Amino acid sequence: MLSGLGGDEVTGGVPTPAPELEDLLARGHFKTLAQRLKVWALNKREPWFHLFLEAAGGFFPPRLVAVPKYRRPLPWLQRGFVSRNRAALTGYRSRLKLFNPLPSFQDNLFTLDTLRRQLACNVLSPEPYEKRYPYLDRDLLEFLFAIPREQLVRPGQRRSLMRRALAEIVPARNPEQKTKGFCFPGSDAGHLAGMGESDQRD
Repeated sequence: MLSGLGGDEVTGGVPTPAPELEDLLARGHFKTLAQRLKVWALNKREPWFHLFLEAAGGFFPPRLVAVPKYRRPLPWLQRGFVSRNRAALTGYRSRLKLFNPLPSFQDNLFTLDTLRRQLACNVLSPEPYEKRYPYLDRDLLEFLFAIPREQLVRPGQRRSLMRRALAEIVPARNPEQKTKGFCFPGSDAGHLAGMGESDQRD
């Protein structure tokens, strides 16, 4: 069985401009940064300053940057538990290194580490089949991690490179579809329904 785990994360399926903007900041390409901020702000309908703060915040220690609401520990957890396990509860996020490889590559390594932890927590299936993860193939990851971020995701177009590469291979309506396939339990492929959206094959 082929699993789509990692597909969104490594092919530009997450429509965030942060890695691209962080690269421009690290390189000091401020004119291009201003242009891309304007384009992304119009696409996401957010003030450009908010996008800039999100990108610049990656270079500061996590304790100095506001943690997004979706990554904050749940309020009903005991304070002592939260204090001891804050790194795990907030996703093990660390600040970007300015003089290391490009921020987008550092972000790729962080994403890969997150996927490794996710796979380590998976329960072994009793089903008589083997699950493979084509999006986590080493050669594919090395290729994708070497591609400039702006080629992978563009304003209004997730997985931009993959869509353009498949333009002459698959019908136009398939790469542009907004939702993923789903099988109801009881159908021939019903076992896919319980895998979760991010785990289904695109």
